[in-house]
Amino acid sequence: MIFHRRRTLASVLVSASLLLGACDQDKVPAIATPSVTTPVEEVREEAPLTYATLNRYSGFSTGKSASAMSLPTAYVLFDPQCPHCAELWTTADQLSGRVRIKWIPVAILGSLSQAQAGALLEDFEPVALMQKMKEAVVRGEAPPSTRPSVKPETVEQVQRNTELLKRLGATSVPLIVHQNASGSMQIVTGALPLRELEHLLER
Repeated sequence: MIFHRRRTLASVLVSASLLLGACDQDKVPAIATPSVTTPVEEVREEAPLTYATLNRYSGFSTGKSASAMSLPTAYVLFDPQCPHCAELWTTADQLSGRVRIKWIPVAILGSLSQAQAGALLEDFEPVALMQKMKEAVVRGEAPPSTRPSVKPETVEQVQRNTELLKRLGATSVPLIVHQNASGSMQIVTGALPLRELEHLLER
């Protein structure tokens, strides 16, 4: 997808006060070491981070329809083990057909997050797999079985996604990134209720 408005991080408005519900990596185990070690420097992008460049990060989209590409678009960075991310997933489903959301999996809650994020990126039906993961998190059950290992390139994609979270200056998920009416990139942390999510994304 091509976005015509490009803004640098200097124009980003960070709404860190909206921590309605988020998982913070500072309160959980550190990011798990990938099964295939890849130096962060090799996957980090040094080019200016703009709203348009977010679409280059690995993930999957919801809100698909015949006119999906013309819908308002937002990006959500999430950890598959985060209950607040699961809550946002459920809320966002009510906006299907009205908003296109690209979900970008990261791994900040341990080795299981790494495995699940990789499985989502490799699965042919990531939306269905994400729904199963969400239900398991909500119920406090063991997650659905995933591949015992993921491809080295997928490990790099998850690591790169996680580095994006840091580049955006955040330590918590879910992280919502969108453009406001004036075209500026905005960042909001937390599982917003439906009315606030509608107001945020359907401008």
